Amino acid sequence: MNKILKQGMGLFLVIGMTLVKYSPTNAQGIAKVNTPYVPELKQSDFKELNIGDKVPDVIFKNLLNYPTSTASLFDFKAKLIILDFWSSSCLSCIKLFPHMQSLQDEFKNDLQIILVNGKTKIYKDTEAKAKGILERLKKNTGSSITLPITMDCEDLDEYFPWETIPHEVWIDGTTGKVLAITGSIEVKSSNIKAILEGKNVPMHIKKDVSFDLQTQSLSELDYKDNFFNEVKPLSSFIFIKGLINGIGSRSGVRQLETSRGTLYTGSYVTNVPLFDIFETAYRIKYPYNQIIIETKEAARFREINYKDTSSYSSVYSYDIIVPPSTMNEILSQIRSNLEGTFHITVKEEKRKMKCLVVKFNARLKNSFSIGGDLNWDSETDLTKVYVENYPANILLKELNRYCPYPIIDEAGIATPINTIISSDLKNVSNIIASLRLIGFDVIEEERLMNAIIICDK
Repeated sequence: MNKILKQGMGLFLVIGMTLVKYSPTNAQGIAKVNTPYVPELKQSDFKELNIGDKVPDVIFKNLLNYPTSTASLFDFKAKLIILDFWSSSCLSCIKLFPHMQSLQDEFKNDLQIILVNGKTKIYKDTEAKAKGILERLKKNTGSSITLPITMDCEDLDEYFPWETIPHEVWIDGTTGKVLAITGSIEVKSSNIKAILEGKNVPMHIKKDVSFDLQTQSLSELDYKDNFFNEVKPLSSFIFIKGLINGIGSRSGVRQLETSRGTLYTGSYVTNVPLFDIFETAYRIKYPYNQIIIETKEAARFREINYKDTSSYSSVYSYDIIVPPSTMNEILSQIRSNLEGTFHITVKEEKRKMKCLVVKFNARLKNSFSIGGDLNWDSETDLTKVYVENYPANILLKELNRYCPYPIIDEAGIATPINTIISSDLKNVSNIIASLRLIGFDVIEEERLMNAIIICDK
């Protein structure tokens, strides 16, 4: 039996001006069980499988990257099996493939990672599309993905339903039991090594929920059974600090068609950095390198590392319910809620800033494209960017999203270019070297720039 290890991470909710602690059980210990596993017969009536359940010997009828096109789950003789659910529409899933491959290479026969193309028919994925993704990864990153890929396996979709991906299912290859269901952050070498050594590993357990934020509020998600169907707040707002498990990052508005035109009865955003909520409420149009944080609580606005479990406690969610209102009225109310809750305000003013001024040089012609499809591909850690047929001015705008200093485009050209930028896009010196390698002249200057100041009230 798996030993349950509870983690102490809590979610803090502000409802009006009331602070509430929300503490879901979100961790499960994983223990190695050494009894031999005899696969069960395939079930005729599918049921969702959870931690501790035995997995039937599912048949894969459409396998890629494998000697045969068909096989069963336990044909893979590994101590640990990880099912990595993905879709071609999920860029973050595809960017994980090289990481998954490196783990497979590290643990060899003790581990088997299987790339499960989830809900294949719904997302209209095909074998040709999957092969195209692998070819593009090899061309742009040099990564050869040899992990087996199963397409159109509805059995796995039924046993392990999901709302958000990546979605990772950990299976003990000896006992056939589900060890954990997690997000991708937990799929790392230290966790795999510990499980293979038979250790208990506390991991954040992913439990997706089907929740329609167009018709329900976050208050209803949190208080569920305490809400009667006929009881709905006419006006309220809620802030949540920490990950809401199972609904991913979403944003939207609830709208109502009236004789006055389109009005709105609410707005929501889930599992995002706090700055994103401020950015929407104040309609901030400047890149992050023109945002200055001057508050005692600057850590709230620190960049989130989504590769680390610390991200679970660093994201925020917000939901507001209002009588039918215009968008300007809702945004005004959101700003009021933000200022009242965090005692922070936002203003625009001129500030002197270090900038990178980019100018034209004839050397640029060596990087001009001769045509082809427009493509921007980056590795997950942004150490390389592969650019094909990209207009020069748009390239500079993209780089400005990552550069700590504002990039001022004085080159004035939109000619498509091809290049590989082998650099850390958040390192100013590397960006300067990369731009000069492309053919631009780059000058560091201090200039008076428009800036958004986030400061204490």
